[in-house]
Amino acid sequence: MAVALILQCCGGGGGGGSSSSPTLMSIFMTPLGGRYPVGATQLYYATEQFSDGSSAIIGDIQNITWASSDPSVITIDAKGFSTCVAPGQAILSATYEGKTWQETITVYALPPVTVTGVTISAPGVTWPNSLGLAVGQCVQLSASANLSDGTTEPATANVTWEIDPSSLYLGNNITVSSTGLVCGVKIGLNNAMATYEGISGTLQVNVL
Repeated sequence: MAVALILQCCGGGGGGGSSSSPTLMSIFMTPLGGRYPVGATQLYYATEQFSDGSSAIIGDIQNITWASSDPSVITIDAKGFSTCVAPGQAILSATYEGKTWQETITVYALPPVTVTGVTISAPGVTWPNSLGLAVGQCVQLSASANLSDGTTEPATANVTWEIDPSSLYLGNNITVSSTGLVCGVKIGLNNAMATYEGISGTLQVNVL
């Protein structure tokens, strides 16, 4: 009986539970869908979610399949890098180990950039936007365009240079060539004017 009792006590060790790895339940993409302008780029990531509630960014990127429902609107490469191509709407998706997540992307066109002003500059220009010349002295002017997006760009082509007609009542005290070379002719003042894409800017020139 003692032997049987020992066997009974020692033989019951097979009932303990064994631990198992959490299983993949779903994936999701970041960042989420939204509105982006034409030309915008974005790197997407895929995150896996497990049965124990944990999550992690998928490092096994070569096994993620990225796709766009309309590459003419937005493209996405094998590494999750997307480029907005044209206005419209498309769905981006990530697939990993049989799990898929989708995000809807709307691509919109930016308003066209227009010229809002023209600024004339030259060596020796002082505030407030005035250039002093001696009789017979010449200075090369340059023009820059102020754009509607807040930036500026050199206005080097298709610029029309002339004396501002509104200042001719003061006399022809300067000359302005077609390339923007301004010369003092006689004591007095005129405005030099540059016109670019229909927008004009002036610079007061004082001949001393």
